[in-house]
Amino acid sequence: MEKQNSKVNKEFSLNEKYLQGTIIFLITVLLVIFIALPFTSLFAKAFTDTKGDFIGIKNFSVYFTTPALLSSLSNSLFISILSSLIAVFLGFAYAYGIHRTAMRLKGFFKVVAILPLFAPSMLYSIALIYLFGNKGIFTTLGMDINLYGPVGIIISEVIFAFPQVFLILSVGLSMADYRLYETAQVLNTSSFRTFFRITLPSIKYSLISSIFVTFILCFTDFGAPKILGGNYNVLATDIYKQIVGQFNMPMGAVASIVMLIPVLISLFY
Repeated sequence: MEKQNSKVNKEFSLNEKYLQGTIIFLITVLLVIFIALPFTSLFAKAFTDTKGDFIGIKNFSVYFTTPALLSSLSNSLFISILSSLIAVFLGFAYAYGIHRTAMRLKGFFKVVAILPLFAPSMLYSIALIYLFGNKGIFTTLGMDINLYGPVGIIISEVIFAFPQVFLILSVGLSMADYRLYETAQVLNTSSFRTFFRITLPSIKYSLISSIFVTFILCFTDFGAPKILGGNYNVLATDIYKQIVGQFNMPMGAVASIVMLIPVLISLFY
């Protein structure tokens, strides 16, 4: 009987290993088809001209010596950095209020915080146009915020990135060691000192992660700049113009590679 059970367990173990190996192989094949091959084609295009002839790094030198393209890159960095700082500040304040205060209706406010996850950034941009556009509700009441340009893009990006920041920081705050707060309370430590000595150090990695995630989301977003950008160009809209508007695939590939750099840095970080 024991030999039969041992044989059955051994066969089950072999079948399980075979199934795991098959799943890993299929996932690898899918990753190669849908990620590796497109990226390989993208990198190859960056080193050719519009006729498909190899020209080395000429496209990159043209890109980094063209003022208009460099301006789009600097605009993307400006939008992403400022949007990240605002979103992280607001997301932290919101998460802190829910996890470290006795406020009511916490469940309701949690749902409100994650609602933007279920819609693309284009939807927020369209909503902002209805509110603050040239004929928006608040614009007709005298509240003109010059929506089309960096202001509108930043507002939309902050709304877009806020749920991710809230979720990341909520996890960090919920995993904090409450014994530290109890000790601080016993020692009559001020709230100000508790915040800077316990709260911030305990969520520093969550803060760093939220900054990276928010920056990447804002840096690579296309919806908000396309709808609210106007004449304010960023990297994502430049890629669209190069490929769709000018049919310049090599230069579009170069701009795409530049956009990928922050993503690759965050992965290795």
